[in-house]
Amino acid sequence: MRKEKQEELYYLYWIHRKSHKNLKEDGYVGVSFNPNQRFNQHRSRARKKYKSHLYNAINKYDDILYDIICIGSFEYICDLENKLRPKENIGWNNLPGGEVAKGYTLSEEAKQNQAESVVSYSKLDALNVLIDFYEKGMSQGEISKLTGISRWSVWNIVSGNHVAYPDIKDVRDVIKDSRPFKSSHCGELTEDLYNSILIDRESGISYADLADKYNIPGMTIRDYCIGKLNYLKKFKCYRVVDYINKSKQYEYNDRSQTLGEWAEEYNIDLRTLWARINSGWSLDKSLNIPLRTPEVIEYMGDTKTVLEWSKELDIKIETIYGRMRKGFSAKDCLSTKLHQRSDAPLYTYKGQTMNLTDWAKKVGIRPTTLSERLKRGWSIEKTLETPVRKTKCQ
Repeated sequence: MRKEKQEELYYLYWIHRKSHKNLKEDGYVGVSFNPNQRFNQHRSRARKKYKSHLYNAINKYDDILYDIICIGSFEYICDLENKLRPKENIGWNNLPGGEVAKGYTLSEEAKQNQAESVVSYSKLDALNVLIDFYEKGMSQGEISKLTGISRWSVWNIVSGNHVAYPDIKDVRDVIKDSRPFKSSHCGELTEDLYNSILIDRESGISYADLADKYNIPGMTIRDYCIGKLNYLKKFKCYRVVDYINKSKQYEYNDRSQTLGEWAEEYNIDLRTLWARINSGWSLDKSLNIPLRTPEVIEYMGDTKTVLEWSKELDIKIETIYGRMRKGFSAKDCLSTKLHQRSDAPLYTYKGQTMNLTDWAKKVGIRPTTLSERLKRGWSIEKTLETPVRKTKCQ
């Protein structure tokens, strides 16, 4: 619901085709205190395939126009919109004008139509999401990548929170009750199933084999075994199982030894060898791929590994590696201040000369905002002195 703000001016705008002449019957009439932002929002929703007369029209026609009809107080503009759109489904408007801005109570049918208009997936897509999650055991992230539906939408479908297709909830309840496993994503793992997984893991079965056996994603199985999920602690059988089967024999070059014996012979840490085997590497590859030699940086007479420099200077190790890949010098790689371009353009204003990054810190505006303003041809004075427009919920 839009909140009334007496001190602000409101705009009545009209979105229509070039051939439209009748304001009372054609196109879309709306109210906003920021019509430009509102029009951009309409276009954004149209690109995302939201379903409504307006969004369908924006996607279908290339001669869409946007006009400001008049400006006035909130009450005046709402009354005028109500006269132009006194009931539902006039032109491209789904709902009556005026009263919507003041808190119009929609009919159940209108609520349903509006809910379906703001989702980018069909009822069939929602059904497939439920099947992939509850019957196939796919994670929400995997479903999102496979279907192109956002993770937020996938979560809404799986949890039954979406309102676009209410009859899907009944299907969800049926599939949920008959699924082959209790999904950890819903926090419904049973203690018997959890204990069985731990026992199998303690017997030396790999995460991949457990995933196939129980039809649960391998990463979820791993989370169960290492006790990563807090709600697992409520079970009496809770324990951490990161098991290396020290008695199992592994064959290589016509010889059979335990992993511990192979690790000692090839001078490899046992846990490193186990991690390689468990991730799907062959024993040949696991034994013969050398460990990566830690990279070192020599600076100020000291030679240390990247990890050691990272801990000493409190710089993220990813940051140091990223700077090294870009060819930064040792000094710049280990600088606690982000590297700045030496050829960055300088701007002079009121007797001070600085680059955009420094000006941004001084005036409290993001560097990207300043850069965009300059690209549009703004003067340096206007760029630095114009405050950032605050975003308001429409």
